[in-house]
Amino acid sequence: MEDIKILFNPKQKHLDEIAEWIIDKIEIPIKSSGNWDCITDAYKNKNLVIATYKNKTIGFYAFSNYDSAISINVAEVNSNFRRKGIARLLLEEIIQKYEKDIYALHLFCAPESSQKIWKKLGFKYFPNNSENNRSTKVEMYRIIKPFLKSKRNNSKTENEIIEIWNDEPYKTKDDEPNWIWNLKFNKKTRILEKPIVHFGHYEWRIRWRKGNEIFKDCKYKYFDNQNDIYKFMLIKELHKK
Repeated sequence: MEDIKILFNPKQKHLDEIAEWIIDKIEIPIKSSGNWDCITDAYKNKNLVIATYKNKTIGFYAFSNYDSAISINVAEVNSNFRRKGIARLLLEEIIQKYEKDIYALHLFCAPESSQKIWKKLGFKYFPNNSENNRSTKVEMYRIIKPFLKSKRNNSKTENEIIEIWNDEPYKTKDDEPNWIWNLKFNKKTRILEKPIVHFGHYEWRIRWRKGNEIFKDCKYKYFDNQNDIYKFMLIKELHKK
């Protein structure tokens, strides 16, 4: 479509236009879910990006920027302009703008019917826990930078490795890890050649070791204050104490 513009600095008039077509057509539940608060907060924090057609707002993403990752809080396209690539265009513009700083995007799927759309946009499901369950909310992510790929088996190596289990430490004491990363560092540094980027639960077990020497064995959330670890785990460098 011609005449479509993407704006990262929308004005109050654009916010008013969003309110009109959302409230009039009940595109998304406003009051019950707090979606409107997410939209207005994003506007105040300059985290609202919109698409316009002939100077009228036709779509938007409201998000939070956590330095290394972006969380998409609300995204919507006016029903008169769906299936025209607006959602993809907005997403790619966000990635292009922030790709120097962020490694991934993540979101809660609401409504659940939107899963197919997000999958088409390159998003994947958060991994299951040890009981093959995900959280009650459908969470999805998309990694946008090169990252170190994990392995499923514990092949013999003399290198340092990171291992992750999909449950808490006390439940995985005698279990094999679900993901393994064979670590390679840049010469004469403790910076990884490629970062580890992984999604999961902050209570899951993570272990850093070399052979039988264990440097750390704990929950995600206690692993390293120098790296970003919560549900989104980013490890760019590792330093032994």
